[in-house]
Amino acid sequence: DETGEGPRLHLKVDREPAALFNSVVNELSNCREDRISRLCVTFRGEPGEGPGVTREFLGLALRVLLTHKIESGEGQEPTSAWEYDEQLRTYWFRDEAVGSPEYFRAFGALLGHAMLTETRLPPALPPAFYALLLRSLG
Repeated sequence: DETGEGPRLHLKVDREPAALFNSVVNELSNCREDRISRLCVTFRGEPGEGPGVTREFLGLALRVLLTHKIESGEGQEPTSAWEYDEQLRTYWFRDEAVGSPEYFRAFGALLGHAMLTETRLPPALPPAFYALLLRSLG
């Protein structure tokens, strides 16, 4: 593009947690690995836009993805894909698999966009999680 920043992925999302969860999973799970797009977010009904709004979205979206209850099967209570450790104040993958591949792909894309925009996210995941990510980089 003319700005030299490359393509942009424009998202218009709601703040309401269930709607935000659906938007994040639907939009970010389709991100292509071979094409990095800058994220540009606006909240429906709000005039704000720009990097500050995008950073706010990334923090809200992370919180929603970590806490949103997912249908895990017929007759079972919805549950989060993550377990919260009160002592460590961090989340980790739940032992029993909950969530679709699209959910986890969207979660990874969200973390990637946070790194791309140099957004500091709350320390919701333990250091071991980041060590695993860094190990895969070599």
